[in-house]
Amino acid sequence: MSKSKTQGFVLLTAVMLTALFTILFSSSAVFAGGGPPESVCFDVVAGLGGTPGTWSATGFINSSGTATFDPFVAGWDSKLGIPATVHDTFVLTDSNGTITMKANGHSALVPDDSGNQVPGFISNWVIIDGTDAYANLHGQGDGTGYPDFATGTFPVHQCGRAH
Repeated sequence: MSKSKTQGFVLLTAVMLTALFTILFSSSAVFAGGGPPESVCFDVVAGLGGTPGTWSATGFINSSGTATFDPFVAGWDSKLGIPATVHDTFVLTDSNGTITMKANGHSALVPDDSGNQVPGFISNWVIIDGTDAYANLHGQGDGTGYPDFATGTFPVHQCGRAH
């Protein structure tokens, strides 16, 4: 193996190990401290293209309010006719404070609100920040979302655990 190939292999291995340790340690850190994690579901309905929307939560958090949505899409899934990946930051605001969560997803067939399979995204989410009553909130989970072109919205359903 040439020196440049060896260096490339070492660099790739280091990056992969760093990513693995980050996932392992950040996953366990999400539920460190506080009480035991409890079930929570977030429903966010934002406008396509990132326009503000609404959110509601049930379980560990029972509230609702306004949502901002900062999507970044990459690639194209020609089979489904939608972007291949989506990376979103949601800021959920209510009278108790704000919850900031990050979601990363990939294209797939997902159920819409009527249970029909439509082109959308399967994602993982994590709470990355909070203010006021949500300052020490931690949580993670998975979810689905899909672009609803008829209504101009992007409904997202995310469930997981929080404390």
